[in-house]
Amino acid sequence: MIVILGVAALLRFAALGDAPPGLYQDEAINGLDALAVLKGYTPLYFPANNGREPLYIYLAALSNRILGPSALALRLPAALLGVLTVPATYALGRAWFDRRVGLLAAALLAVMLWHVHLSHIAFRAAALPLLMALALAAGVHGLKSGRRWALVMGGGCGGLAFYAYLPARFMPLALALIGLCALAWHYAALRAHWRGLALMLLTAAAVLAPLVVLTLREPALVLGRSDQVAIWSPAVNGGDLPGTLVRHTLAALGMFGVRGDTIARHNPPGRPVFDPLAALAGLAGLALLLVEFKRNLAAAAVVLWIGTMLLPTILAEDAPHFLRAVGVLPVAVLPAAYALARVRPAGAAFVVVAVSLGWTVYDYFGVYVRAEETALTFDDAAAALAAEVNASAHAVVDWRIWERYPSVQYLTASHPDVQVYYDDQPAPEVHLPALLAAWPYEPQERLTQLLPAPPVVLAVTTGPPAVYDPDAPPFHLYVAYRAGPADEANEEPLVVFEDGMALLEVGCDPAFMLYWRASAPPSAAYTALVHAADGAAYDAPPGAWAYPTDHWRPGDVMVQAIGAGELCRDSRSPLTLGLYNGVSGARLPVLSVRGPASRGEDHTVLIAP
Repeated sequence: MIVILGVAALLRFAALGDAPPGLYQDEAINGLDALAVLKGYTPLYFPANNGREPLYIYLAALSNRILGPSALALRLPAALLGVLTVPATYALGRAWFDRRVGLLAAALLAVMLWHVHLSHIAFRAAALPLLMALALAAGVHGLKSGRRWALVMGGGCGGLAFYAYLPARFMPLALALIGLCALAWHYAALRAHWRGLALMLLTAAAVLAPLVVLTLREPALVLGRSDQVAIWSPAVNGGDLPGTLVRHTLAALGMFGVRGDTIARHNPPGRPVFDPLAALAGLAGLALLLVEFKRNLAAAAVVLWIGTMLLPTILAEDAPHFLRAVGVLPVAVLPAAYALARVRPAGAAFVVVAVSLGWTVYDYFGVYVRAEETALTFDDAAAALAAEVNASAHAVVDWRIWERYPSVQYLTASHPDVQVYYDDQPAPEVHLPALLAAWPYEPQERLTQLLPAPPVVLAVTTGPPAVYDPDAPPFHLYVAYRAGPADEANEEPLVVFEDGMALLEVGCDPAFMLYWRASAPPSAAYTALVHAADGAAYDAPPGAWAYPTDHWRPGDVMVQAIGAGELCRDSRSPLTLGLYNGVSGARLPVLSVRGPASRGEDHTVLIAP
């Protein structure tokens, strides 16, 4: 069990803050509420984002108090919950069947990609499998042994599950169906344990009572989300409720070995829960459990639990949906464990586990977390902007970015000097050095007019690609203006071009750097021509596409980084450099050169190494 737990911890803590890259908006909203909790906001149910259960948010508040706002702090509770779910699954398999089934169930869950990913994202769903495993394991152990602490623990965890995630609301139905089986075929055992069952129910009711009272007072707050995604809504079923129900049922059953969740934030799109070997083991185990359905209450419980806890995804849009189906964990691994426990030699069963481990490592860490689609899905561009803001002394962010991407708000929450620029409010005062994050699809003068009078040193870059609507093409999330005070020394430029354009100097820290200045408003949008002796070309606008030269303020120093440093690493040959009109292609004539620069042909200069 120690080895299994070690593997589980390694998979769940590996690159926790960076895998997946970025921070999805639902995670960030949980983080913002966690920060609000630290300031004294303590609701029983959080109203933002369609209403959310509180357990994960309070755990995130604790980790944020210790580590401060970051993706790592926000996701740390998920990883801890995920690791704890593995020994809880062992306890469940052992209580319901035997030690070997428990070990195999824990091993299968430890290497399951679905659960590994659930442990890497700050979604409240991460708490539900642990609480359900503890409730079911402790409850059965208490009934068998008569230990009251186990009965109280089982009932308490069962009640607490309703504070974790919405699918817990189907748990009473699953337990009722199991109870009916016990009443029909195991009446004597049911009658012998009625006191223990009553104690568990009373404990669960006591824990659940505050949420019940809140639901009666504010039903829209607690129950509103269910109606938005249910298949009985015409917007979801398209006027064909029976057909939708059949399709969703088949999709939910097929998610274990055929086709899984296709939403990239939940799963590598389409990847099933189990790899082929584990899926075959699960199918064989399910057949064995069905054969023993009447005579073995644990077998019936597994089948009924999985069938019932699939209802949240069957009865809602986007089936199979791995978050809504999370209630099947960790019971979902019991059929495969039950079958593998009967395989001889004993070590062969762990070959299946080893194959699953390799498959998960490759699919998750080798492919999924490195995919561009994953970065887009988890708002990696917003996280990149937050990192730039946190690295600056003062920052101004356009409201369109600030309000649409809560990841920026959460990840910069500890920054002492971030201001938001609203169109209809007084402009914030900018003091240098500063970062201005502009919305790329509005006139850039909206933010650049906030800068102090020239001269100012400016470096302009565009942010990574982002998506707001998954069905729309990616776009650049922001334009970053890094502004600092300029040296007003009147040193002669390295190269003077017509139309007021001048190259002040070149450098190699950290990339090949060009420093430009316009002495008068340029009449066109120019592109810098930089060609190496080996024929490599690095042409790019000096102020990026968002801030073309004909928008420059005279006197400002514009910093342009060319390439990724390869021109600096190979500096033995001179570089050909010039400017040309980005529309007509006409090169801008050179008026004068000095120092290491010399005139080239066709309005270019040569920069000596």
